[in-house]
Amino acid sequence: MKEYRPGTFDSRIIAYEKVHQITDDQINALVGAVGLKPNQKVLDGCAGYGSVTKWLLEKNAKEITSTCSFFVQDDSLVQIERAKENLKEHKDIEYSVEDIKSLPYKDSFFDIVVVKMGLHENQKEVQLKIAQEIFRVLKPGGRFIVWELFLNEKTQPIFQAFMHKKDELAGFDTLVTKRYFPRGDEIEGCLSGAGFINFKKELVFNPFLSTKARFDELISRELKESGKVEADEHLKKLASERLDTLNNFFRGLPDEQKQVIDFEDRGDTIIYYNIDKAIVSVEKPL
Repeated sequence: MKEYRPGTFDSRIIAYEKVHQITDDQINALVGAVGLKPNQKVLDGCAGYGSVTKWLLEKNAKEITSTCSFFVQDDSLVQIERAKENLKEHKDIEYSVEDIKSLPYKDSFFDIVVVKMGLHENQKEVQLKIAQEIFRVLKPGGRFIVWELFLNEKTQPIFQAFMHKKDELAGFDTLVTKRYFPRGDEIEGCLSGAGFINFKKELVFNPFLSTKARFDELISRELKESGKVEADEHLKKLASERLDTLNNFFRGLPDEQKQVIDFEDRGDTIIYYNIDKAIVSVEKPL
């Protein structure tokens, strides 16, 4: 068993659906983009808690899913253990704790690969290596579905700085140095550079974001390392102090950047907008 790695995703235990405000429309767009067919092999890459696999199993007819093979990969054993719990009602899923840049599968193995909010967990130059590895393991005609930030030249530096500050406050040391949040054109360039064709925006969406939604995340590492299930008064106070620091970081932005994100100060939380995300699809040429 791999040892616990502090400051990585082993420490970051959060409610993704709450933080990212995931909606049925977004889930349905993803499922539609996958277009699952009988007897396909599907990789849920950088899977976290296995939500993509769960949605595909629950949104598709059993007559289809029962013939398919599902693989769930993440480089964090902690995340994979939570995926197993999340998917405990579903059998015959293969789980692996592996580096997505070097997958243990032969060439042309999968029909579908989905990576949801995983590219940005890596440095910019590494994102191309990931796309190239996905290209390798996909069959000719296979499809790669990416759910990711879809930033632009104005929003990218603002969001990058915010996330680095949040990760720094939460003690996610590795994430501070590794994460690069890509612009939309950079994602398209990365995928085409790996050899993919037929780039398609399946859905572009713009949820409003709130710093207060990060409250629990700001003490996730302390909770994990203490073994506590819920925060005590000391940890709640610590989270509040870190949230105040995060809010003040936003308040210190130049006025022109505040205008870009439609900055809204509600006292205990900062609301901000215009941080696009997208579900996109590409294909490996025949």
